[in-house]
Amino acid sequence: VRNAYQRNSVYCEELEKNYFRIRGLKEDEITFRKEFFEKNKNNCGRQWVIIHKSQVEEILQSERLDKIITLLRNSFLPDEYFYPLLLFSKENKLLHYCSRDNLRYENSKPNIINRNNINNVVSSGSLFARKFDYSDINFLKIKNH
Repeated sequence: VRNAYQRNSVYCEELEKNYFRIRGLKEDEITFRKEFFEKNKNNCGRQWVIIHKSQVEEILQSERLDKIITLLRNSFLPDEYFYPLLLFSKENKLLHYCSRDNLRYENSKPNIINRNNINNVVSSGSLFARKFDYSDINFLKIKNH
């Protein structure tokens, strides 16, 4: 199943290293996944996130962590589902504090940051950026703004 959004409809298990069995879902698996995705939006996101300690504690105490692990353990969904399912669930008591951009400049688009746009990066309020032009390293010597 190439489309990641359709992968929640198959069961996948690794029988041995790099050898998988993929099959259709049994009735109880269909029921579990149907109920799960009625409460949780089926979306993909980042493999890493910036979250506050209180969010980590809320996740570890929630029932949805076990449900997500159960869902992902035998599904053909990529790991980019893990954090969006945990954080952006309606069941997350701290949902209103969650942000999809993780304080990254332009949401980590593959723009090359150079002397022409470094001031935009500095004034953006972002804490993280990537893909810098190192051919002229001196532009990284940022003055206090």
